[in-house]
Amino acid sequence: MENKPFPYKEVFPKALAALIEQLESFYGFAASYSSVSFLVAFGAVVGNTTLVRYYNNFIESCALFVVLIGKPSKGKSAPIKYALKFLLECDLGKYSTYKNEVKAYKENEARRKNGEEVEPMEYPTLKQRVLNDATMEAILACLYENPRGILLYHDELKGLFGTMNRYRAGSDTEILLSMWSHMPINVNRKGSDPIKINNPFCSIIGGTQPDVFKQMFTGTDNGLPDRFLFCAQLDNNIPEWTDKEVDSVLEEAVKSAFEKLDALPEIKGEDDNIVSNILDFTTEARALITEWRNGENHRLRLMDDTNESYVGSHAKMDMNALRFALILEMMYYAFGEGEGRAISVRAVEGAIKIVDYFKSQVELMHELVYKEDVRHLMTKEQSAVYDALPNGSFKTSDGIKIAASLGMGEWVLKRFLKNDKFFKKEGYGMNRKMFVED
Repeated sequence: MENKPFPYKEVFPKALAALIEQLESFYGFAASYSSVSFLVAFGAVVGNTTLVRYYNNFIESCALFVVLIGKPSKGKSAPIKYALKFLLECDLGKYSTYKNEVKAYKENEARRKNGEEVEPMEYPTLKQRVLNDATMEAILACLYENPRGILLYHDELKGLFGTMNRYRAGSDTEILLSMWSHMPINVNRKGSDPIKINNPFCSIIGGTQPDVFKQMFTGTDNGLPDRFLFCAQLDNNIPEWTDKEVDSVLEEAVKSAFEKLDALPEIKGEDDNIVSNILDFTTEARALITEWRNGENHRLRLMDDTNESYVGSHAKMDMNALRFALILEMMYYAFGEGEGRAISVRAVEGAIKIVDYFKSQVELMHELVYKEDVRHLMTKEQSAVYDALPNGSFKTSDGIKIAASLGMGEWVLKRFLKNDKFFKKEGYGMNRKMFVED
């Protein structure tokens, strides 16, 4: 299957697209890796300051869960780190402010202990947006202290999945699902007061290898894999060194764009939560995304219901489309190509193209994961029946009896047998499984 490139030249601001092109030519960064990394980073710098509204209660943030897939040492980390450096530079100033505030707090405490009448000060909190390889406890603590939002970066995303639910069966997964959905999180802490994070904003980005991807994203029905967007470069080569440098003017333009978004006001409301600016769609943009979404919904209804996990990933794309449109609109504003007051037709058209790219990545990775063991494409009921059926040729009538013993009806089985991904017809009333486990 052909691996479609990310359409960065069609959807990104001109300066950013030019920089991504140079990063590929001069540094060997795969353009799709760089594009997806910048998409996540720009969404993270906006955070909870700005949300998008389709209608009254249908509101989305810029948060994205992304995994870059490639063979070992094939250049996944460098594009992520390059994109995140602009976000980290924004945080550097906040760290300097934090150190000055800590110094002032300590001086104030010293004066108070010496008997001076001074106004009490709260111990300052560090404003940071990028966390590396953090535990769930650290993630939640940082989210609480940073209501604008955070970005979680795992060089090897397997590290995040490996530590999940270790001490609390299933609860870490539920927390990540709440983060993606922008739903409140209640945290009960042993020995400390409970905390509530009303509007958690957390983007996730990291890399993994194809074989590890199979372990991470199969064998689960909790819905978390459907929230992740995939960016795969399965045949990419190790980048060659060159003596060329990217245009500093382009880098400065990108840096200024991040700084402009970093300067978006953080209006504090009740319990120090961010009061978000809400962007609506223009009339034309709303009509366009409505027509697109309804077409996608119709297509999903016609898809083969045996491809449950496949459909699950595609079914989340309408919500991701809103997120992409918001990120693009804020990027256009940051680069001086838009006003950032409403979601434009340009942003919606770009979002649809990005959705098409990520849909192609779902198809690519499903082909990689499921091309041999087709049981991963089945529902649990179908997989159980499939395993119970004979490995050689079998009669449809025998299959009906076996399926009935496992609770599957006759007509459901007959429909199941018609799927040529799972079964091969060997004559009238005779069938054979396409996959037989060794």
